[in-house]
Amino acid sequence: MTPKEECEVLLDPLLNAAESLLKKNGEFYPIAEMSDWLEEKQQGVSVNVDIFHIVKKYVDRGDFYDLLKGGAPKDEYDSESERIASQISTGSSVEEIGNVISSVMGKAFATPADKTSVNDPNRYRDISEKIKKEMEESICTDEMVTYFLEEFPEHTEEYHRHIQEYGGLLGHVFYADVINVPLCDLFETGDNSQRIRKYCEFIEYMWKHGNDADRNVVDVTILEKLSDDKQTWQRLGTYFSDEFREYINNELLNENLMMVKVSKL
Repeated sequence: MTPKEECEVLLDPLLNAAESLLKKNGEFYPIAEMSDWLEEKQQGVSVNVDIFHIVKKYVDRGDFYDLLKGGAPKDEYDSESERIASQISTGSSVEEIGNVISSVMGKAFATPADKTSVNDPNRYRDISEKIKKEMEESICTDEMVTYFLEEFPEHTEEYHRHIQEYGGLLGHVFYADVINVPLCDLFETGDNSQRIRKYCEFIEYMWKHGNDADRNVVDVTILEKLSDDKQTWQRLGTYFSDEFREYINNELLNENLMMVKVSKL
């Protein structure tokens, strides 16, 4: 073996290891950002929290410019939510989150509807605290995933692909793929009410027995998305218990700005 070949043998494992460390979710990240990510890993903080959906939830609810109330599309603040989500992590403080929101909103908009300073981080204190709290709690329980796969073993391979792709469970992404998509298909064909009932029973179980992250998936990813089609929404309600329908009609539809125009079940 030549000296060059010996060097290649020694260096290849190191280069592969470096590449795996610098690569997250299939994309290469700057060294500075990766150092933060590695620090979070060492501290045991999850880097798989679906931060965008958490930020979007509270930015939409805040609706600081009354755009959603005025009839703007549901994705009106999505670009701002994406920029905010990309600049915060589970390790960010409430103050840091407020500063990021203030900076992003200040660049995107002028004076907000309530006439307060768009650059004042304190005006975002409430949603910053809520975002921080939900990021800390938003790790969907392993027990819920285990139960889901026991009930729907046909999704096991899809679960493993998801874990391999994302490095962990992103509840909003995973459950949209394994619940929303097949449910919409079943409602469209209308030929398997027993199967529909089984999915709906799991949704209700997740709402009733899950943690805050699980219930957020039910509210934001499952119910909100399924309400887009009026016919599907009303048919969905026939599979839910009176207790769950009461929660949806009296709490969810009033609290989620994205669903204020959705008909009661």
